[in-house]
Amino acid sequence: RPGKAVLILRLAAEADWQDVEPAIFGTLLTRALNPEERHRLGAEFTPREFVEQVVRPTVEQPIRDRWKIEQAAVLHLREAGRKSQAEKRLRVFHRWMKGLQFLDPACGSGNFLYVTMHLVKRIELEVIRELEEVTGKHEMLFEEVHPKQFHGIEIKPWAREIAELVLWIGYHQFWRANH
Repeated sequence: RPGKAVLILRLAAEADWQDVEPAIFGTLLTRALNPEERHRLGAEFTPREFVEQVVRPTVEQPIRDRWKIEQAAVLHLREAGRKSQAEKRLRVFHRWMKGLQFLDPACGSGNFLYVTMHLVKRIELEVIRELEEVTGKHEMLFEEVHPKQFHGIEIKPWAREIAELVLWIGYHQFWRANH
């Protein structure tokens, strides 16, 4: 007869996790540490609203500023009937986005990385939609902004594993919701 822990694990495995908010793993991570270790490591879960206060001006806004310049150039090219040049500019911008690298030097559960990825993916989606308007075709890109661009450093190996899991869950949820 299975023990209580095995039963709980079995119930969790049978649950529908497709819409889980990846940020909950931060709460689980901090609760898994005893209070002394949590204090020693400075391990605190930062809610999304606070993460966005840091990530929006430092990551999202510079990318968005550059994207607005590209959008204006693409609009000008489209109005001039130069769709192929507009398409080329969009693809170059998208390639630039796929080349960006992000680092959280104390990633914990990966919440900063997850929020950053989500915000960058939202801009990328705008780029893809603009590309579809220019080409008149549905864009199915095999290379998109990807979890491999988001890096974290963490003392605890299991925390790094949770951070990676959070990124992948967020990535797949975003992809499923928008493609």
